Amino acid sequence: MNKSIYATHSEQHVTVYQAFGHEIANELLLHGKFGSSFSLSRVSWIKTSLLWMMYRSDWATKRDQERIFSIQITKEGFDDILSQAVLTKFRPKIHGTKKEWEQKLKISNVLCQMDPDRDIYGYELKRKAVQLGLKNEVLKMYVNEFITGFSEITPKVKNFKKMILENNQETDLLPKEIVYMTNDTVAKKLGLNKGDDDKCIQESLSENN
Repeated sequence: MNKSIYATHSEQHVTVYQAFGHEIANELLLHGKFGSSFSLSRVSWIKTSLLWMMYRSDWATKRDQERIFSIQITKEGFDDILSQAVLTKFRPKIHGTKKEWEQKLKISNVLCQMDPDRDIYGYELKRKAVQLGLKNEVLKMYVNEFITGFSEITPKVKNFKKMILENNQETDLLPKEIVYMTNDTVAKKLGLNKGDDDKCIQESLSENN
């Protein structure tokens, strides 16, 4: 299983995805920022894999996940988030003792969960998808400082789902997600693969169908 972070990114920005209910989504579109319906006292999860987001929200059909947003954040902000992340699953080679891990998890403002990524049909790929749970000060920074732009992509993903059901999908329409390189410290504490593996980078999101 490949454990790298795949994302659409440039030298300045990283794209993440979130699913919201109608109230939060409408406020975001109306005001150009999160409104009172978006709670800063809860954990808010961001994903870098569009197809994992589709798997999680069942293509924008689950309750309070009916609206899908593509959100651009600064590379510096994304790196800051990763630098504070703690895995939600205990791994002795990374955390030492379970007590040490529990303490780090308790005080961390960023939770990191790694699950198998998905193809267009929802089947597991041989690589992981990262989800980052933001809370407290990091969530406030994400909302007020890290976000540089966003767009609602609900109609686009619903249309893509329709194409899949009609067996007429165009995988070229999917965003190009490639390996996001991290520093050694982040790679070690999140158990990520190291090295710019061309084979991994060129792996298609529709592979292993």
